[in-house]
Amino acid sequence: MIEELRNLEGKTEEEFLRDYDSSKYRKPSVTVDMVIFKKENAYDDQVCNNFKVLLIKRGNFPDIGKWAFPGGFIEMEEDLEESAARELEEETGLSGIYLQQLRTFGTVDRDKRDRVITVAYMAIIDEDMKAIAGDDAAEAKWFDLNFEIDKDILNIELSNEDGLKLTPQLKIISKYFGRRQVLRFSIIDRGGIASDHSEILAYALNKLTNSLI
Repeated sequence: MIEELRNLEGKTEEEFLRDYDSSKYRKPSVTVDMVIFKKENAYDDQVCNNFKVLLIKRGNFPDIGKWAFPGGFIEMEEDLEESAARELEEETGLSGIYLQQLRTFGTVDRDKRDRVITVAYMAIIDEDMKAIAGDDAAEAKWFDLNFEIDKDILNIELSNEDGLKLTPQLKIISKYFGRRQVLRFSIIDRGGIASDHSEILAYALNKLTNSLI
């Protein structure tokens, strides 16, 4: 007969779970954010000047009136991928898009409301899909995307059909772990983009260009 496993308090797993008090630990909130690139034509690896990126204009605080990626809080009964698909459709009307997980962002003060960790997703589409703002989004627009690198500074320019320009600027930080080079990005100027979404965009650009930044 196999002896039932017990912890240091002598409890079985069933007893441990029965007595477990989840209120002992503060819990961060979790969100998902989606970076959707639209491929227009064949593109220059260094410039990405034939890509557009989808942004929504925030209709509520914090950062009301600023531009951000579509996203929102996960529901407790949802997987992350389900949350990402739901939030994307609720805020932009887009659905049926394959979303690939990009990175998790968890800087302590990244959200003014609370301790919020976000899981970012990205996708590349080649269809002319029209975005329609909904839920907390006041507007949803495709922005032309250009960037350039000046030494260790990443300058991004986003412009839309209404003549609006967003100009985030980030510092590129290169670190080596043995022979492996890892890039990090630090925001210098948000350039009209909410929260740390310019940082999220920098990581997505790095992946989009096959780490050529």
